Amino acid sequence: MFAWNPTSYSTPLEKPMRHKTTGQTHVSDLSGIIGSPNFERDLNYTAISSPRAQSSMLLQPESRSGAFERPNNAGFPVNSRERVMSAVRLPEQSALSAPVVSGTSFSSLLTPKLQDDHHDSVFHTAVDLNATGLPSFSSNEKVDLEHANCYLQECIVKDLAESDIADQMIGTNAGVPQSPSASGAHPDDYTPDDVGHFRITRELPISEAIARALADNQSGYRAMGCFPELSMVYAFIETKLYVWPWDNCKLITTVEYPEFITAVGLLPTWSAGFLYLAAPFVIVVATLTEVLFTKVLAVGSNYDIDTSEYAMRTSTNDLRYNKIQTTREGRVFLGGMEGHVSELQNIKQTMFTKWLWFGPRLANCTLAVYERIASSLPGFHLLFRKEPVVQMVVDDARKILYTLRKDNNVDLYDLGVDGTAGTRHIHLSFQNIVSQAMPLLRNVDRLQIKQIVSVHPVDVWESNRYPFFLLSSAGLRLYFSLSPRGVRNDRPREFVLGHIRFPPGHNPSAPIPQVTAHLNVTDSFYVDGTIMMVTPSVDLDEQDEIISASNDLYIYEQKYRESVSVTSLPNRVEAIALVQQYPQESLVFKARSLALNQLMTSRRLLVVVTMKKCFLLEKAYPVDIMEKVLRSHSPMSNQVREFIEWLPPFQGCFLALHLACITTSGEICRMATRVLRVYGGEPTIESVRTVSPQRPSSSPRSNVKYSAKHDAFYYLFGRIVAPLWDIHPFVFGAEYKGAIAWISGIPAVDIAPFIEQLSLVKRYLEANWNDLFYPGRTMGRPGLPAEDAVLAVTATKAEMASIKSLASLMENSMQLLRLWDYLIKEGLTQVLDYVMKVFTKETLVALTFSDLLVDATGKMVVDSVIKAIHQRYVDEGTDTESVLRVSSYLQELCPKLFDNDDAVTMKVLTMIDKAKQNGDAAGSSAMLEHALNLIRPNATIFGLREILDRLTEKGFYEAAVELCGLAALQSDPQNYAVRFAIDRETPNDLVGRTAVEQRYRYYEMITKSLSDLESLASSRGVATQPASSVNLVMKPSDARMKLEAVLDWIYTHSSDVLLHFHVFEWSFTVCDRYATASNSPYLKDYLLRKLASLGPSDVDAYVRFLKLLAECAERLSDKWTAAQALSRLALHEVAQIAITERVEYLSRCELLCQTLKLHNGNGELSEFVSNVRIHFTLANVQKDIYTYVEEKSLGVVATPDTLARLTFDLLDAMKLFTLTTEINAPQWTLVILSVCGEPPNTKVIVSQWGKFLANVLDYAGKKNLRRDARVSLITTEITKIRSHLSPADQYCALDSMVEGFEARYVTVDSLARNDPAFPLDCIVNGLGVEIFAVVDVYRRLFEKYTADPTLAPHLLRVHMALVNTLLEDNSGGRQKLPKERRRLLLSSYARTLDGYLRTAMRQQLADDDILAELQQTSQRLAGLTASGRL
Repeated sequence: MFAWNPTSYSTPLEKPMRHKTTGQTHVSDLSGIIGSPNFERDLNYTAISSPRAQSSMLLQPESRSGAFERPNNAGFPVNSRERVMSAVRLPEQSALSAPVVSGTSFSSLLTPKLQDDHHDSVFHTAVDLNATGLPSFSSNEKVDLEHANCYLQECIVKDLAESDIADQMIGTNAGVPQSPSASGAHPDDYTPDDVGHFRITRELPISEAIARALADNQSGYRAMGCFPELSMVYAFIETKLYVWPWDNCKLITTVEYPEFITAVGLLPTWSAGFLYLAAPFVIVVATLTEVLFTKVLAVGSNYDIDTSEYAMRTSTNDLRYNKIQTTREGRVFLGGMEGHVSELQNIKQTMFTKWLWFGPRLANCTLAVYERIASSLPGFHLLFRKEPVVQMVVDDARKILYTLRKDNNVDLYDLGVDGTAGTRHIHLSFQNIVSQAMPLLRNVDRLQIKQIVSVHPVDVWESNRYPFFLLSSAGLRLYFSLSPRGVRNDRPREFVLGHIRFPPGHNPSAPIPQVTAHLNVTDSFYVDGTIMMVTPSVDLDEQDEIISASNDLYIYEQKYRESVSVTSLPNRVEAIALVQQYPQESLVFKARSLALNQLMTSRRLLVVVTMKKCFLLEKAYPVDIMEKVLRSHSPMSNQVREFIEWLPPFQGCFLALHLACITTSGEICRMATRVLRVYGGEPTIESVRTVSPQRPSSSPRSNVKYSAKHDAFYYLFGRIVAPLWDIHPFVFGAEYKGAIAWISGIPAVDIAPFIEQLSLVKRYLEANWNDLFYPGRTMGRPGLPAEDAVLAVTATKAEMASIKSLASLMENSMQLLRLWDYLIKEGLTQVLDYVMKVFTKETLVALTFSDLLVDATGKMVVDSVIKAIHQRYVDEGTDTESVLRVSSYLQELCPKLFDNDDAVTMKVLTMIDKAKQNGDAAGSSAMLEHALNLIRPNATIFGLREILDRLTEKGFYEAAVELCGLAALQSDPQNYAVRFAIDRETPNDLVGRTAVEQRYRYYEMITKSLSDLESLASSRGVATQPASSVNLVMKPSDARMKLEAVLDWIYTHSSDVLLHFHVFEWSFTVCDRYATASNSPYLKDYLLRKLASLGPSDVDAYVRFLKLLAECAERLSDKWTAAQALSRLALHEVAQIAITERVEYLSRCELLCQTLKLHNGNGELSEFVSNVRIHFTLANVQKDIYTYVEEKSLGVVATPDTLARLTFDLLDAMKLFTLTTEINAPQWTLVILSVCGEPPNTKVIVSQWGKFLANVLDYAGKKNLRRDARVSLITTEITKIRSHLSPADQYCALDSMVEGFEARYVTVDSLARNDPAFPLDCIVNGLGVEIFAVVDVYRRLFEKYTADPTLAPHLLRVHMALVNTLLEDNSGGRQKLPKERRRLLLSSYARTLDGYLRTAMRQQLADDDILAELQQTSQRLAGLTASGRL
């Protein structure tokens, strides 16, 4: 037969398209461009190299220098993604966005012309475009990981939400909707595949002896197959089973069984209950009478068959089985030669059932009534004999077991949601299948459905509506779906025919190989949307051909289209199996979609077993077609253009990008890059906001519409990480007594492949950055609108920033994967024990992989994990050097997640711990100093907070304060904060605000440590910091000493004025002594600034800081400042300062002023001193008045308001005068008038003295005081006020006082008659005034009031009392006068009394008794004078 060559048939690359796909538009004619010779010359590019993928090296940090090489994969290249507009297409013609948006792009503005085509190959360098602001790949622009993640999420969601293949199948060729629908009859439903879906990579021979034995026993018990999980092939002939590695047919293991072998299967023992077997796999062998288990042992990376004994055996109960099917859940099903299906039960053991285990048994799963009868009536089954089971297959996603019998009947067994439930039987009879298909087969040869060859489950990611299909021997595919009433409790119960797909050769006009015209399918295999149909070769005997149909290239089309290829094999096919390149736990199996199937993460490998050889086949991907096109044609050729146009949207750019990333050919990489740049379009600035229905919209923060090549990178990255992106890395395993066992949600086997794929993309992007994103035309070309050029540059800059963000996200993903691999090796549970001290279980479980990269909490968790790894080494007592090496390794492993600052932090933390553990004081100090030297050059590192916590936890508070102080200075090298503080300004610019905020943030850290110490020293309970960061076991006395030592260190060693100010602020909120006892040179400045910052309402604070300022200034010998502070304290009008304190302040101020006056006699000081003295005098008066009122002298009564004013207010003279008037204290009124310098008014003075005497007499009367008590009372009060007056003061003149007393005393008639000498006695004996002065005063007073009828007689009596007083012996008198003075005084009185008598008699001033007494006294005095006895 003619061997079909795919390259000899025409393709859409070599002829015009037959029809346009819906949603596409025609491209402008490129014939002028294609003919340009410049594009042919442009193919001479610089070679691109990329790293060889070595799994063992992928987990190590990348080398950032030197060229890299790509893996040398023979054969196919690899996969790709999305479709993009041509660079010369106008924006309104774009198939990627709605045509209602007008935009500006490089494509539309700089459409190439024949005369400037050569510019297309000229790429600007980063240096050339600095003026335009376009970034280079290595520039340090800020990346937006949040934006990149949002856009990426949209791409992933769109990929995973692609339409069901059922949507493409239904009604594609039908004029009206019908059920079931049909397709495959139209010529365009099948197209040839230029590359071929599969290619033979290896031919592995089979032992000639086994091949001959198989050939000789064609009709006996014989069969061949393979165990892809073991990379082994098996064959059984009668009683012998032969197993050997398919790459070494000489290593044959032979197992002989007691009976003829009828079926063989392989059971994995991953599920629970098989631990007792102590083997990873078990070969299940069915013989004529028994089912036996043979263990497969793991020997290194290979497997060995245990031939010593059978692991298990059970009887078949006289039933014969020819098919065995196992499930992932460890269930074994056997298909019988008489159509029955049984399950091998009771093969698992647990710790509770192993003691009551009775061995395995077979349970019949078929529920037909006749089988129940047959089980009770021997021979009944001969009347209704069924055909044997020819195929058994399990849908692992839907948990359904499909069986096909030779009589074309299909049985379905529902295994439950988790695959462990009891089986439920659903039967599809052949008659029912034919009856449903007949309406669509009227005009077709109905013999196409005469024989069902196989049943194939359809993966969930391919279709949810069509769970399986049947394949007939003619290649007809019958897709079944659930009937509307076919679901109960979310499980299927009934299936109906949903779609018929006619075989490739159904329409003879289809451009496909003619070998498909008359198919005779004998076997088939279905993998990833590709059906492989085995048919005998028409021309050659004993040979088969594999006809495959796949829709990989057409998943985005609205109709279901498949490409067809043929692979010829030299032998008959015995079996086909898929080789799983990933373990079952790999994420690749958990996240699949039609779009993700476009990505070639690794070649899908199939093994085809024949009687003479085994063939390893590799599956092709759409990217292989792109490679073949570029190998045959120039990127600017008409063929490539038509190929790009022929593809559905998004495919072109994705395929080109994917090919460029993974190809091993530098030439192919350059051409794929050219395709990306030419057909990838340019970004635009949208004037109207629209959302493209075909791809994710741009970020809502921007009106930039990204180009297709931009989206290709996002889709490629998204398809690589889609299985990983939303996975939960932290999986809760179990919890026992508070301990939690964690399971990694990222399998270790997946890490290296993910890193390999991502590294290829990132390195390609780095190597081709300028070629891809810098505009390739001259920006200054005449005629280019300036505004449009600006918009074009803006759009390009935004797109490049987005791609840079994606590259950063890609790099972070790779580093996180490397870290995760290291974490798994370190012990996930052990490390998370440390993380659980910071984060709850719920927080960790809720995080996804993307959260660890983008979310704030996720980033903190990653940081905690890195620190936990480090801390675990420290806690285990690892030596310092080893711990530091671990820190350095982590920095190399994930430099973005664990940068230099993180590494320094870890090293410092380690040395702090070791310093604390060091018993030698000198060694501990040296180690601590070494740790501080590591961080001193850059104390502002991110981990400073943790270092401070560790230092304070270990008791190194001085070191913590030093680092915070250094960080504050380093965060503001220009001292902006100090300048603002000096000028008392608030920064209004970003730089200034940042400097101030940074400095004060570090100052807060210092005061936080001080607060912790003060809390411990005061024994006030738990400190404000968490217990982990405060040494709570420190004694209060030790804490007090430590606090004072830290404060002393700050005041002594730090020259940062703002730090001093901040510590002062803290001190004055806790304890003033912490500041006032310091020797800081900045305390006075702080207090002055503090006072200046206080408002009028902050009276208490103002007074408090004035006191502190006065004390500080006095201690610093700044007498002028101290005097001013004391003066302001004493004179404060609002503050509640007691008058006694005000007097004290003024007293101290006056003393300071006296000292200052000796050194500086300037006018300002003189005025200040004068003012102080005045206020000091008034304050003293007020203090005595306050005492007078407080003691209730003379029964004075004051209101609360008056008392309050006296107590706290410093009253001026007028207020004091008013107050004394209110309380009726005339003596104090006289003092105030005197102090104020008021000119003396004799009348007022006399009146006030009179009032004073009246008050005394009134009080004495109320209190019933005796005469001497009254005299004492008056004496005391006068003595008080005389301390404020000078002896010469007119307000205390004796004349006025006597006049006032006598004028008031005479009004009290009873007192004046009975004791006229009382005032005299008060003045002479109470006040100690000399009698001579008193005599003169009374003489003048009598002369003044001679005409007063009331006062004159009283004064005469007083004079008589004076004479009698003088005449008395000195020893009995109130004053002891010298004898001569007494004689002179009495001599003068002799003449005076005689005159008084004559005057009184002449003017009748007194009564007769007074006159008689006066005459008697006068005569007596005259007689004594005459006799000389005075």
